[in-house]
Amino acid sequence: PIQDEFCYDIVEQSPESCMMWSRTNQPYCKLSCYSCEHEPTIFNQQQIRGSNGEYRPRKERMNTYYPPSDVLNAAKNCTAVKDDGHTGQILFISDIHIEPWYNVDGSGQVSRYSGASMSNIWQCHDSSNKETSCTLNGKSDPPYPLWLSGMEWIRDHANPKDLAQTILIMGGDTQAHSYTTGTPPLTQTVPALMDKVLNEILSLFKSENIFYAAGNNDGQHDIIFCSGSDPAVNTAWALPFIKNGIVNNDLNRVYTYKNKTYNSITIFNQTGYYIKKIPAIFNKSNENEAFYSIILNTNLGTGNAFQNALFSQDLEFVSKQTNGAVLIIGHHPNVVQAIIPKQYQSIVKGSFSGHVHYFQPTDSEKFTILPATTQAASYAAVMTADLDSNGDIVMNWDTNFNQYLGEKDALAAEDCWGYNGKPSITNPDSKKEKKEYKKWKAKLKKEHKKGKKGGLFKHHFPNGHL
Repeated sequence: PIQDEFCYDIVEQSPESCMMWSRTNQPYCKLSCYSCEHEPTIFNQQQIRGSNGEYRPRKERMNTYYPPSDVLNAAKNCTAVKDDGHTGQILFISDIHIEPWYNVDGSGQVSRYSGASMSNIWQCHDSSNKETSCTLNGKSDPPYPLWLSGMEWIRDHANPKDLAQTILIMGGDTQAHSYTTGTPPLTQTVPALMDKVLNEILSLFKSENIFYAAGNNDGQHDIIFCSGSDPAVNTAWALPFIKNGIVNNDLNRVYTYKNKTYNSITIFNQTGYYIKKIPAIFNKSNENEAFYSIILNTNLGTGNAFQNALFSQDLEFVSKQTNGAVLIIGHHPNVVQAIIPKQYQSIVKGSFSGHVHYFQPTDSEKFTILPATTQAASYAAVMTADLDSNGDIVMNWDTNFNQYLGEKDALAAEDCWGYNGKPSITNPDSKKEKKEYKKWKAKLKKEHKKGKKGGLFKHHFPNGHL
């Protein structure tokens, strides 16, 4: 928009995507044109962000603008939520499980209306299969706006405000569960989803500041880049990362395996594995010299010889550098915990996974399980963090956890994110989930101990709904 353009002129085109109301009911609306459908083609990144990367509110004359009732209801939904004050230079999302054909009246883990096609993708329908506003049912893999509201909250709670001085880490699982049920082929639906999500992320973050892992709900379920997977689907998932420069050959890494050589892009195309330099954004110079992130495809498990050889070569590469340090990102907790060799643990400043839809604060080995941003979990959350005085990433409930606290049957809104203490498990399946969680914790502890002795794990959890 031009400098003096009122937000009404943009909001009327896409009120759900482009407008948020202040929880203090100030007499103007706040405009976010990061998310307008037409934005990527008519605005460049600098114009959207402004010269300093900050989000700019635009005043609107209330006597000339009458907002849609569903937008006002979304605002009322958030008035009781207090901003938790959490900020961070390192921002985390995981298990976003976006449902592109969302049935607002459904109740299952996947709430998808019938007749899903590429022509009605991103629409929400009601029980009569008529298009409607994307209100949340509180139980199912969410429509796009829930994740978008979390990204808007992250944007406004980044510290520093200039997102070029922050990084975003994604723990995997972009797709809804059962992504192939009643939908077009994955070769169509995977790039449609990944392009939309990555375009949104790239409107906020530079490509070099994004670190994104594959989950078991990316590409073909459980087997992306694994034996038996469809190369066309793997390519459909990988290509958006390559074409946008998120995965690249900037490090000039050359890998050797079984008398063949590979570069970073060819490796990523075959395995989903890659290494990236973390931008020099931190205050201490020694934290910027040789700081890297290694992104694993944990669908390959702990016993995949090819990925293990790549991982070993990269860990050695980092360890030989002055002040060499690394973050490890992968989707499955049991794989991430077991796959890091003990001799390299000292250079690991944090390791992260998702998958189980529970937050586990950082343990003594600097390992953290990221919460999910889906309604099909006990809570939906995002994380904010900073490097501590030792250069490590340590997260807990009170300082880093940010939960979606909005009501069901309302639109998702940024102002509904906050912190109201460590959440209790309140979903209808809470007893089952608690039992599964305890079982998983016991299994993880047992397998981690076994892994240190050289044992191998299955490459995914037996839990059917994850």
